[in-house]
Formats: sequence, structure tokens, C-alpha cells
Amino acid sequence: MAFSSDAPATTWADPVNPFVGIQAAVTRKAYDGTDIGGGQAVDVATAITLYTRAAQQITGIPAVGQLAPGYHGDFIVLDQDIFEVEKEKIHQIRVEETYMGGLQVYQRGVEVKK
Repeated sequence: MAFSSDAPATTWADPVNPFVGIQAAVTRKAYDGTDIGGGQAVDVATAITLYTRAAQQITGIPAVGQLAPGYHGDFIVLDQDIFEVEKEKIHQIRVEETYMGGLQVYQRGVEVKK
């Protein structure tokens, strides 16, 4: 099984924000607070794995989905520690920087020169 932030396999509260989906996975509550199966909640580490490594395995896209030798070096830097923030506030996490192939391609509030 893998998680996705691609529509229609997404929450419609904020369809391009994977943190909304991660929050739903760990709290099992919809964006409006509706219980969506509390007994099926997963921990944050599992949710991240299902969005990254598991998604890569299902799609078959090579050399992505984890930081390891031989992989592309795609990763993000967050404004909060996703493992420390309250589960109900995961959706508030913002991406500060994005790296692809080890090179910075995005910094919040700054135009990155290519």
C-alpha cells in the first residue's frame, strides 16, 4: 500500500498538501473532524514511508523515494519537526526548501536562481 497526494487519491481539503494526508493517516480524522477509522491510524514514520518509499515501489520510478546511495538526492526541509509537532497540527507544516538531485530548487520566500 502507498499513500498519494495526487488527485483523486487525496483529501480535498487541500489536495496538493501531503501534510493534510499525513495528518489524516495518523489521526484518522477528516479535515472537518469526522472520525474516519481511529483504529486504523498509523504512526508518523509509517505515513512518511507510505508517501515515499512505498509509493516509489508501486510506481516503479527508479532511484527515488529515499535518501540512500544511488538515489537522486531529492528531499525537503520543513519548518517544524514532523515527529515532534502535535498530530492535529501536522497540516500546518510548511516546506522551507526543496532539493532535487541534491540541488536546491526551492526556498520559501526566495526566488532560487537556476
